[in-house]
Amino acid sequence: MHLVYLDESISNREKGYQVVGAILVPESLDLAHLEDVFAFIREFEIPDELQKNFEFHTSDLFNGRGIFEKIEHPRAMEIIAKGTRLIGVHGYSLFYGAVDSDKHKCGLFSDAEPITIGFKICLDAVQDWMQIHAPGEMCLAVFDNVSAKLRQALQQAFRNSRKPLDTMEGSKGKWGNLVDDLYFGDSAFSVGIQAADLCTYLIRRHLNGKKDTEALYQLLGPHIVSAKVVP
Repeated sequence: MHLVYLDESISNREKGYQVVGAILVPESLDLAHLEDVFAFIREFEIPDELQKNFEFHTSDLFNGRGIFEKIEHPRAMEIIAKGTRLIGVHGYSLFYGAVDSDKHKCGLFSDAEPITIGFKICLDAVQDWMQIHAPGEMCLAVFDNVSAKLRQALQQAFRNSRKPLDTMEGSKGKWGNLVDDLYFGDSAFSVGIQAADLCTYLIRRHLNGKKDTEALYQLLGPHIVSAKVVP
């Protein structure tokens, strides 16, 4: 079974880019590698007093919020860099779909939820990857826990493209290599979602032209197999 973890990154709903990113964990790599990445960071990079409530939430770490408020910014950047390098070393495939908020709100489909659009772009690309690399296998999609309203929109988008199989010769829809429903996880207990959070945050900053994290984004670049920005 292949696993794909997804997360969203939003800077401001009125401007910039809204991004959904995904990290694919194929059977050949095993989730244990990601667990090792974050266990290493937790053990050697996170102060003892933060161990109990630690969750690798990149935006909070970068901006010194919440439990990370006492970590100075240079130190936070070192921790983010370590996580980025370790993810890159294992060669996980990355995908993202981004919506230009300024153009979107003036477009024909401005009422559509940008995160849902980015989500559909990501899973279209994951389905394409599966068809090429694992056509007879299945992939389970896990999204970070979100608001009830967004959760409902994401579930509907998923179910529109991944149909239940009602006859032996029926169609599963265009996402036929994905397991039959979308699942949601708590990032505090999911290293896959935390990894997606890290990658998606750096991708959004790259799209928004932020130079201070560009070198870290470039570490991810070779592993991004699908990148699409709309409109």
